[in-house]
Order: sequence, then C-alpha cells, then structure tokens
Amino acid sequence: MGSGKSYWGRRLSEALQLPYYDLDAHIVAVAGKSIPELFAEHGETGFRTLERQQLLELLEQPPSIVSTGGGTPCFFDNMAQMNNHGRTIYVHPPMDVMVERLARDMKKRPLLAELTTEELPAFIENLLQKRAPFYEQAQFTPEWSGEEEVYAERLLLAATLNNL
Repeated sequence: MGSGKSYWGRRLSEALQLPYYDLDAHIVAVAGKSIPELFAEHGETGFRTLERQQLLELLEQPPSIVSTGGGTPCFFDNMAQMNNHGRTIYVHPPMDVMVERLARDMKKRPLLAELTTEELPAFIENLLQKRAPFYEQAQFTPEWSGEEEVYAERLLLAATLNNL
C-alpha cells in the first residue's frame, strides 16, 4: 500500500509498450463492486479468494505489466505463481513516502479505514514486517532513489533483464 505500484506499473507499461493491468481495478470491474464493498460482503478471506482467481487469469495473458494489491503476494502461493510467470519487482519506497501517500486516502482502504493518522506509521511498519518474507521473494528490489527518473531507469532495467 502506498508504494506507487500502480504508478510505476503504468510507467513500465508505456516504456515497454505492453498492456497494463491493475489487479484491484480488474477485480472491481469483474465484480462490479468496490474493494471496500467486497471486503464488507465477503470478508478478507472471500476477497483474497477472488483476488487469487483474477491474478491467475491475468498471469495467463500474453506478456503484460500487472500491479497487484499489497496483500496479494502474501496469500496462497501467489508470489510463487507470479515468479513462475514473469519478473517480479518489489517497489519499496521509504516509510515517510508511504505514510504521506496513504494519509491522503485512508478511508478508501479497508485495512486503514479505522485508523487515525497518528496510528498510521506504526500500522504500516507492522504490516511491512509481516509481509516482508513474501515481498522479499520478488526477483528484483530496485534501490529507491529520491529522483523519479533514476528510479524509473532502475525499474526498467529490472523489468528487462534476461538472465534470471
């Protein structure tokens, strides 16, 4: 959450001239309901099952760029599936960048909706600690730089390396 996966996914898609899919947007389109509605109706388990089904469908598409939700790699064998079907990149900005981004729209995110802005940094830190074992299975983790174009070059390099 708040790492910029969708933003960087679109940038990679344009640079590589490949189709782009945002998994959350894809789920919303297929289900006809928002992510918060799906969480409310089916709970996290039901949402994660739907998410996995849609992820597997996207992985069977011709080469494309797919941005997943922050929890996607942490359920079922999603990370292994992603690693087996293409290149995986862990977009990992500094904590202060994520806090700033997430503070703007906390109510739109089911896992953050009940938090105060003061609780946000500790929540993110705790969530990252839990999810790190999954995220660290990504094939590439480009070093974050404060300069957007430098980071874009690092992502592009990671996405195009042939010697996995």
